[in-house]
Amino acid sequence: MKTAAGKNRVVPIHDAILPFFKRYYRKGNKYLFPNTKGGAYYYTLFRNTIWKNLIEELKIDHTPHDTRHTFATLADRYQLNDYYVKLIMGHSVSDITKGTYTHKLPSELLEELRKIEIVAN
Repeated sequence: MKTAAGKNRVVPIHDAILPFFKRYYRKGNKYLFPNTKGGAYYYTLFRNTIWKNLIEELKIDHTPHDTRHTFATLADRYQLNDYYVKLIMGHSVSDITKGTYTHKLPSELLEELRKIEIVAN
């Protein structure tokens, strides 16, 4: 279940993973990975189909939620602004001024996200 902060928000995509999204993006689809009827996957179905196939192909053992831990860790490591991180992750902002009256442009979120350096193994 998503909170109000987690719904209908802008989520910037780092340049390093943009090709992945471009690979699966289909004009006219509302969702990146639509179900067979063009709708959204429920979490359990997504995890048992799309996610399961992906992690088997990559030979890794992770849950979709692990990606949030990875992002939060990288955001901390590269000292991203906590306010921006909360907006990107869909967490509520308890500060009334920032949470209610302050608005960030998608370009500002992406600029902050680009502070994370991607190093190829």
